[in-house]
Amino acid sequence: MKEDLGTRAKEGFMTTEEYENMTTHQEIVLLALATLILAPLLSAIDAILALVVGLILGLILVVATWWLEMSAGFYWAIAAYIIFAPVISVSAAEVFRLNE
Repeated sequence: MKEDLGTRAKEGFMTTEEYENMTTHQEIVLLALATLILAPLLSAIDAILALVVGLILGLILVVATWWLEMSAGFYWAIAAYIIFAPVISVSAAEVFRLNE
């Protein structure tokens, strides 16, 4: 897919900057999906509720990561994601354990 997008960029359908931003955002979305998968796996109590909490927290994390990327840069956004994604997943699991 990158080659196809690169060809389109060279042909003038999108700028190189748009192409680079697109691939960066795709990587962030993949990291967000990993968080959404972790939340229900860490909480065996109620997978559906954990998935809902994971979706909400994952969405908040994606928006925060995107904002951080726009303001501070891609590598700072990835560092923040690596630090906070497991914290959010474990926190979601702990909430369900306390409600048991």
